[in-house]
Amino acid sequence: MITREELTAIRKEGGLTQEEVAKLASVSRLTVLKWEKGGNVRPSSAKAIREALRDFFCLDKMPEWS
Repeated sequence: MITREELTAIRKEGGLTQEEVAKLASVSRLTVLKWEKGGNVRPSSAKAIREALRDFFCLDKMPEWS
């Protein structure tokens, strides 16, 4: 299962800012920041962030977040 830390690394290696991910996921930059730091965010927001990263980086086989 992929972790928040791994997704944060993917974002950084891909050259995306938290603000860019927020726009792709239709959430606030603060939501992305909280999510990356392990804070509580709505499950729908976490899913939107994961899907935005998956779609942007064409990660077809990204495991589901539990």
